[in-house]
Formats: sequence, structure tokens, C-alpha cells
Amino acid sequence: MNMKQTTLITIIMVALALTFTTCKHEEDGPKNQSATINPFEDYKVTVKGTFTDTEWKGSGASSVAGKIENAMKSHFEGAPDFGKDALRPRYAKCKIVFVEKTSDYNNWKTTGDGETICINYNVLNTEDLKNSIIAALISMEASKTEQG
Repeated sequence: MNMKQTTLITIIMVALALTFTTCKHEEDGPKNQSATINPFEDYKVTVKGTFTDTEWKGSGASSVAGKIENAMKSHFEGAPDFGKDALRPRYAKCKIVFVEKTSDYNNWKTTGDGETICINYNVLNTEDLKNSIIAALISMEASKTEQG
């Protein structure tokens, strides 16, 4: 090989290396996301969904998990003391909140396993979020498979 060919091959190899190390193909696409939230007292729940990093993280309370946490916190803190006593065991049963982009249901659904609720992504930025969580918790507690 002559000097021009060696130089050209070197430039191509450097360009390819930069292309593969600077592109964010994997980071830009939807992927499984998960966060543990603590909306009140010692209660913790895992929020899951398939989103891009930008959709999932938002900023602070505007993140997917932050919105679920704030709605649960608002529900619990808005209850009178005797109501909180009834809410604690209901919330304690809920282990997973799936947030989904779907047209299969409007606001929420339950899976019948007694520990999972699903929330439609479209309801996250609405006044219906807290009511959707409440309805889903009631259905989940009864181990029903239904939606609303």
C-alpha cells in the first residue's frame, strides 16, 4: 500500500469509530424503565414502563414516577386519619404500577394478581390521575381484572 491509501484507510477507520461511539441509537429509543417511589410513610412501590429516557425522566416531579408518587401522596395526605388507617393496607398490597402508552384502556386497568395496577400514560397530565389510581387500587385489592 502506498502512503495515500494508508492515510485514506486511517481516516475512514477514525470516521467509523467516531460514528459508532457518538451515536445514541440505543439511548434514544424506548426501553424498560423502573423507579422505586416512596409516596408516604414507609410505603414503597415500583413504577415501571417502556419509555425513552426523555419521556421517563422529565424533570423531578414531572417524571413519570414523580407524577404517580405525587398523586398517591395527595390521595393519602388528603384522607382523614381514620381514612389513612383504611388506605395503608390497600396501598401495601400494591407492589407494581405499570405506566403504559396504550389505546387498550382509557385510564387504568388491573391484572387480577392483587398487587399490580396499570395506568395509561395519557392520564398522567390530567386531573383524572389520582381518581384513576384510587379506582385501580380498589379493583386490585379485590383481585379483579378490569379497566376504567
